[in-house]
Amino acid sequence: MKISIIGAAGTLGTCTAFTLATEKIAEEIVMIDINRNVLMGHALDMALATAGRGVVIRPGEYQDMSNSDVVIMVASMPGKPGTPPDEVIKENIPVINEAAKNIARFCPEAVVITASNPADSLNYAMYLRSNLDRKKVIGYTMNDTLRFRMAIANALGVKSSDVDGLAIGEHARALAYLFSSVRVKGLPVSINEDLKQQIRRDVPGMLLTFVSLQTGRTMGWTSAVGLADMVSLIRADAGKVVPCSVVLKGEYGYERFSMSVPVVLGQGGIRQILNWELAADEKEELNRAAASLKASAKMVN
Repeated sequence: MKISIIGAAGTLGTCTAFTLATEKIAEEIVMIDINRNVLMGHALDMALATAGRGVVIRPGEYQDMSNSDVVIMVASMPGKPGTPPDEVIKENIPVINEAAKNIARFCPEAVVITASNPADSLNYAMYLRSNLDRKKVIGYTMNDTLRFRMAIANALGVKSSDVDGLAIGEHARALAYLFSSVRVKGLPVSINEDLKQQIRRDVPGMLLTFVSLQTGRTMGWTSAVGLADMVSLIRADAGKVVPCSVVLKGEYGYERFSMSVPVVLGQGGIRQILNWELAADEKEELNRAAASLKASAKMVN
């Protein structure tokens, strides 16, 4: 498998490249970034660190994406603290346009994973600009679900590895917590309303705690592991259900914007968009996310 990473010299790009290489998910990784010297340094360092693992890591330009199976888009113009989300979107549309144009030119058959934030709106922009099939343009939103599962584990006093369940909606902002999907060791559990409210506070609290550290970096390792898992599912054609942002065409009653929903991943990207029946409170939360993303989509258009 050949994977190209756009924005590969930053925190998320380097973490993702290293994780893909050490887990032997790809045979070739092309790292692309405008910060050429930083990129070269990371590529040389990682090539040596992963010698003997059967993977070639190299710096490249857009034309080197040719024949990529997967392109991971992590490049962005990060907004300063307090910058309104709409302003961040506006600043990043040119970045997405440039990447999408080159993806369409050099590797139009690739699956594209948009991990640049805000992921839903920028994934929608990627879809519009690249003109790829919507099931090949996937927004990365897995971190919301990872935080949801950890909050459940903490509330119930169980191991996070034993917890399943999805958080969907608008990445990191307006989430629908699917308590109806929660399983512990494969078995459904009943969570009372007080615990639900605690979990709803704890999930965004985890992100706020990280942001409050003011390190100037993103959650690179968390996202890298999640991205590597997604690529593994695509490569193995595993047919596993995960949350991803995808452009909707009637699912859940929405259309013409990208939002995180349950999907089945496999070869070629999204094999199926699952239209689950939601509990009343889950549907209400999803409606709030949809209203926010619909407004952002107008600006993207």
